[in-house]
Amino acid sequence: YNDRREPLDDIEIRGRTFIEWLRSRQEKEIVVVTHSGFLLTFVNRVLRDYAVNFSEHHGEEFRNAELRSFVV
Repeated sequence: YNDRREPLDDIEIRGRTFIEWLRSRQEKEIVVVTHSGFLLTFVNRVLRDYAVNFSEHHGEEFRNAELRSFVV
């Protein structure tokens, strides 16, 4: 552990790799649980390019244990 935050560009790269992995899965519904730092960057920099139901509300900060549904 260190106090350096992961650069947003690095999170985006990880997110794009992750979305491609998700899209390769055969399952029709998948639950993803992660921390809000990754999730907020993932939603705003990656998912907006893939989600057919994306709205500006989806890009807002997450509340504790909040559920959001996306179709990709």
